[in-house]
Amino acid sequence: MTQIPLYFISNPFFEFYKNLFMFFVILCQRLDFPELFLGKKIAIHCHTHSTFSMNQLSSSRGYIYIVKGHCILMEDLKGRYIRWSEACVWQPFGTSLAILRVSPPDSPHLQEAEQGIKLNTTAKDIWNLCDGTRTFEDIVAQLLEEYQGEPERIQENVEKIISMLKKQQFLTCEDAPRFYALCEISPEKYAIWNDNVIWDEVEGQVVAMNNTTGMALPIPDEASGMWKLCNGKKRVEDILSSLKSEGTTEKVPLARLKLLLKQWIKLDLITLKDEPL
Repeated sequence: MTQIPLYFISNPFFEFYKNLFMFFVILCQRLDFPELFLGKKIAIHCHTHSTFSMNQLSSSRGYIYIVKGHCILMEDLKGRYIRWSEACVWQPFGTSLAILRVSPPDSPHLQEAEQGIKLNTTAKDIWNLCDGTRTFEDIVAQLLEEYQGEPERIQENVEKIISMLKKQQFLTCEDAPRFYALCEISPEKYAIWNDNVIWDEVEGQVVAMNNTTGMALPIPDEASGMWKLCNGKKRVEDILSSLKSEGTTEKVPLARLKLLLKQWIKLDLITLKDEPL
């Protein structure tokens, strides 16, 4: 891709000029001048005499990738370890994968963001490699062994997907390897509400709250039956089997129910134990 260097002199004005430039690019596209920027990777550099921390540096150096209708700001991912965010859980759905946010995003521009996202097969393969032990280059190298195509195009696609997921706070970039403890569901374990959790049902809506964290969560209607079965007397496999017998899984995919159960575990609303109550 063509790289066009842009230089912004003062760091305090970086965000302002970056947003102004992105507005200009989108305006050009609206006015039917896509050939000016479409498909170009535009390098963004911020020059200042100030001393940068690593986080400041990574936020002020990167690329804007121009696609139809919008711009994607992409960090320079080279040498960074790509890791799943602690603020999400995920579950395979056949050849695709669904990611669910477990807590509100901490960035103001993401407050109205969707609570989840569904990845296709290619994005799923990228996601599965983001365990915090691989750098961006490691991920690209692994995918180059599994996919056929131009190496440059594959790297660009990986970069776009990782940047998009990072912007939505489903992924993080680390300076060093960082272990990630997966949220797994053991079918033979017993699901029980945590001791610090209170819940009630008002007009058919179940709401649970963790008294320690203050996190309150409305339970989706389709999952209220599963929530009520998490009383410590049934194994996870028995709970899911009961829901299947009741016909719940005919309306709600089993994978979605597992995803919601992972969300509850991640929020410390539910715990899994080896023995029943």
